[in-house]
Amino acid sequence: MQTSLAQYNFVEQQESKKTSFSNRTWLVGAKIRSDGLGVHIDITSGRKYRSAILYQFELGYYKHNAQIKQHSPYAGSSDMQFKPYFFGKQNNLFAAHFNIGQKILIAEKAKKNGLRLFYHYSGGFSLGILKPYMLTVIDTNSLSYNPVEQTYTFSETINVAYNSNETYYLNYIHYNQFGQTFEAIVGGAGFRKGWNLKFRPGLHIKTGLSFDWSKNEGLIKALEVGFSCDVYFSKVPIMLVNNKSVFPSVYLGFQIGRKFKGK
Repeated sequence: MQTSLAQYNFVEQQESKKTSFSNRTWLVGAKIRSDGLGVHIDITSGRKYRSAILYQFELGYYKHNAQIKQHSPYAGSSDMQFKPYFFGKQNNLFAAHFNIGQKILIAEKAKKNGLRLFYHYSGGFSLGILKPYMLTVIDTNSLSYNPVEQTYTFSETINVAYNSNETYYLNYIHYNQFGQTFEAIVGGAGFRKGWNLKFRPGLHIKTGLSFDWSKNEGLIKALEVGFSCDVYFSKVPIMLVNNKSVFPSVYLGFQIGRKFKGK
């Protein structure tokens, strides 16, 4: 009886080992970071029981902690529809990450239930992608002035990107003949506008834990928590002021994927 039980436990352990890193795994996931959002693909490869080579590709969006959404001052006062906007924002920052690292099994789960716990770390290349942030502003050629009511009206708008030679991003136009100022920004132009992209190379590191609770040995469902950091070689111009070159963040994500048995 003892021999049979020992044989059973040995077989169970060998079967459990086959479910860890004796296979190639593919994962897709999404995450919420403290400074934005991201989606990623993870691939592991290797035949060791407790560790495997980890390849990662990730695409993320980054927000500046100073960007605050504002509503159009002309909303409700015109037949035109104006979107909220971020005052003082120059660019949207996206980043593509290409990492290589290691994924390590810390705790194996029971045969049918429980959690499988993994630790991972990786590092590699970050490609920052700057997309101009576009504003919709008043077309000054369409302005008219009512001297009795001392008000301006306009009939046309234009979409503009940040230009240090213009006053649009200071949010006013000054006309000396009337000695008055008023807000020129009427709203955001939308994501479809502004595709004059610029690129910033940098480095990316990432580390974290994942908790796989899938009962199906061929599938993976995991919750991931961790820390990541992007480092660029110069400050990244997201806003007009207070820009930085280092982007540390913590994240929480969900992964789903499957295992492919090796030969």
